[in-house]
Amino acid sequence: MEQKHFISRSIMTAAIVFLTGIFPLSFARADTSGPNLIANPSLETASADPSTPLGWNQGKWGTNTAVFSYPVAGSDGAGAANLQITSYADGDAKWYFDPVAVSAGTYQFSDSYKSDTKTYLVAQFTDTAGAFSYASIATLNPAPDWAAAKAIVTVPSGTARITVFHLINSVGSLTVDNYSLQVYTAPVVPPPTPDNLITNPSLEYAGADGQPVGWFQGGWGNNTSAYSYPITGYNGNAASVQTTSYTDGDAKWYFAPVTAKSNWRYLFSDYYRSDTASVVEAQVQLQDGTYQYIRAANLPAAGTWTKFSGEIVTPPNAKSITIFHLIAGVGTLATDEYSLAEIGSAAFAKGMVSLNFDDGWLNTYRNGYPILKTLGLKSTYYVMADALGDTGYMTLAQVKTLQSSGNEIGSHTKTHADLTTLTPEQLTDEVSGSKTWFTANGINAATFAYPFGSYNAAADAAVKSAGYAGARTSDPGYNSKVTNKYKLVMQSVENTTTLAQVKQWINQAKQNKTWLILLFHKVQTNTSGEQYSTTPAMIAQIGSYLKTQQVPVITNSQGLGMMGQ
Repeated sequence: MEQKHFISRSIMTAAIVFLTGIFPLSFARADTSGPNLIANPSLETASADPSTPLGWNQGKWGTNTAVFSYPVAGSDGAGAANLQITSYADGDAKWYFDPVAVSAGTYQFSDSYKSDTKTYLVAQFTDTAGAFSYASIATLNPAPDWAAAKAIVTVPSGTARITVFHLINSVGSLTVDNYSLQVYTAPVVPPPTPDNLITNPSLEYAGADGQPVGWFQGGWGNNTSAYSYPITGYNGNAASVQTTSYTDGDAKWYFAPVTAKSNWRYLFSDYYRSDTASVVEAQVQLQDGTYQYIRAANLPAAGTWTKFSGEIVTPPNAKSITIFHLIAGVGTLATDEYSLAEIGSAAFAKGMVSLNFDDGWLNTYRNGYPILKTLGLKSTYYVMADALGDTGYMTLAQVKTLQSSGNEIGSHTKTHADLTTLTPEQLTDEVSGSKTWFTANGINAATFAYPFGSYNAAADAAVKSAGYAGARTSDPGYNSKVTNKYKLVMQSVENTTTLAQVKQWINQAKQNKTWLILLFHKVQTNTSGEQYSTTPAMIAQIGSYLKTQQVPVITNSQGLGMMGQ
C-alpha cells in the first residue's frame, strides 16, 4: 500500500545519488546487469481495468485535484500514462509500478517523460517488517518533448521491495513511459593512454552519482547555471552547461586533474557547440599548492559541433593540469571528445640569464658596463634614438663602443612613447623609424623593448612589420622555448630588490632550464627615491653570482636564436 510522501522528508537510511535536469533520450554507459525488474515497463498492457496499465497504480495524497489518463501516446507506442493536477494546495500525484523485490545494493532507475512543470523522482523503500521510508532522488525541470530521467539508487540493508514515484506537486501535466530498474555495476572505464591523458575523455561512462566518471561541474561568481548529462554529443554522449542569468564568474565541466610536467608542451582539443562565446583555459596546480591559469583561446559561438585544438605550455614547478572549457555569460555550451597529450619539453638545454638595461642612461655605461666587462659578461641595452647625446644619456659613440665590445643594442623607440596611444603613422615612426635610424648609424638593432612595457595588437604588428626578431615586455616571468618571441617576459631589479631575490630568480631559471631576463634601468650609488635604479655593488654581486653558479649569460638575440630549437 502506498503511504503519502512529503517531498521535504529528509533522506533516511538510503544512500542516494541523483541527477537533475532535462536530458534528450541519451544514456551514459553505466553498466547494468540482469533484467528489468519492472513488469510491463512500457505500460503497453492494460489491466482488467482498461484505464490502468497492468502492474501499475495511481497515487495521490493531500488537497489537490488530479486526473489520471491511460492509455495516451507514448515515446515509442500507445502505452503511456498521464496525470494532470488542475488545482493544488498540498500533496502530490503520481503513477507508480508495483513494488519489486530487491536486496541491498546499487540499482539504476530511468524513465521517459514529458511535463509542463517541475517534477520529482522519489524512491519508496519497504523493509522486511512492512515499514516505509522515502528518499528524493531527482528534481527534473519541465520537458516539453520526451526526455530521459535517470538516477542511481543505493538500496539500504533490510529493504525488501522498492518502487519509484515520478510525481508532480503543483498544477501541471506529466506523461511517463519506458520505465527501467536494473542492478547497477560500476562501469570499467578504460585507463588513460599516452595519446590521451584524460580518463573517460568522451564522457561515455557514468558513475554511481549519475555524472561522467572522472568529471566535475565547476563555477564561481554571481550567475545561475544548470548542468546536463548525458546529452547527445558529437560522438555518443556529451555534457552541457546553461547559464540563464549572469553578473560575473563562469560555469564549466572539467576533467579530474592529471599529473603535469614543468615547462612542458601539451596539445589539447575538444568538440563544442554553443550559442555564445566560450573560453578555453588551463588550470595548473604548482608544487606549492597555488594555481596558475593559462588562457588558451577565446572562441566564438558555434551552431554545429566544432573542433578546437591548441597548445598549452605548463609553467615551472607544475604539479597537475586540467582544462576548463567555460562560458562567462548567458548561453549554452556543450562539449565532447576531449583530448590532452604531451608534445615535448619547452625547456632549454640549460637555464640562461640575460642582463637588460633600458633607456640608454649614461650611468649604466659609466657604472655598470665596466663591472660587467671585467667579469666577461655581455648585456643588451635598449636605447632611445632621439635621446642619444642628451643630458644624462649615452652618446652614439658610447653605444657603438658597447656594440663593438660584444654587447647587444636594441631599439626602445625614438622618444619612449607609449605605443598604445599613438596613431598608425606615429606608431610606424617610433618602431620602424627608430630601426631605420639605428641601421643608418651603424647600430644593428635586431630586437625591441616596449616603452613602459605597454603593448597591444597594433604595437605587436608594428614590431613584426619593422623586421625585429623579437620584443621584450615588462611582464614578469620566465621564458621557455615556446614563449611568444614578441612578448618576452622579465624580472625587474629595482631599488628595493634584494640580492637574495635575484639569486632566487637565477636559481629557479637554472633548475627549470628557463631563460631569465633581468631588467635594470639606472645604475648609481644613491638609489633613494629612484625606484628604477640599482647600485654598482648590486651589479657586481649579481655578476659574480652568475659566474660562480656557471649560469650562461646571453644577449636577447642569442636567446631568441635558441627558441624553437
